[in-house]
Amino acid sequence: MVRVSSLGGDVDHAISIYDQFIEHGNVTIQLSAFNASAATLITLGAKRILMNSNGFYLIHKALNWVDTWGNMNEDDIDALIATLTKEKKELEKVTLVLAKMYSRKTGKPTAEILTMMKQETWLNAEEALAWGFIDEITEPATKENLLSNQKMVTMLNYSELPIPGTLGHTIDPVPGILQNVTTSIKKIINSIFTMNPSRTKTRKMQ
Repeated sequence: MVRVSSLGGDVDHAISIYDQFIEHGNVTIQLSAFNASAATLITLGAKRILMNSNGFYLIHKALNWVDTWGNMNEDDIDALIATLTKEKKELEKVTLVLAKMYSRKTGKPTAEILTMMKQETWLNAEEALAWGFIDEITEPATKENLLSNQKMVTMLNYSELPIPGTLGHTIDPVPGILQNVTTSIKKIINSIFTMNPSRTKTRKMQ
């Protein structure tokens, strides 16, 4: 029995764990609380997937971390466009592979899975079972309304994941604090890289 409660991580690590579960051949996974992104990928390698009745499940398209700042001339912009275009095509390939993995588990058409990945919508346990992402709903020893857990809501915010029941909009746990922190960070970054006309950083993630 492997117990999982995670908001995700790197897709390459997730696929590696998935492969190891497949190789083992007899893995049962118990999902609790919120499970999203790469955390859902690893479950696809299990023989059986259980999920607590008060849990949530989310899949989405593959992501790249992109940072760009500084002044650019037309050549810099052309180079950036070329880089981002290449990254976009690579992401499309990764997303399609992931969608096919979910499709094999659920039996749903890949096109339907891609639509769900684009929407980035949390599923409750009943919905996850109906879609075929899990095999059984279990009752936790102690039930908790996870949406009333301020720590969990804050973690969802900082992971840039939607909050269930809020139509995809994030909630600022302390009014104004996220905006203030973000503004301060941007000012620091701009002051550090003022002498560098342009920089782009990408990091693959799920």
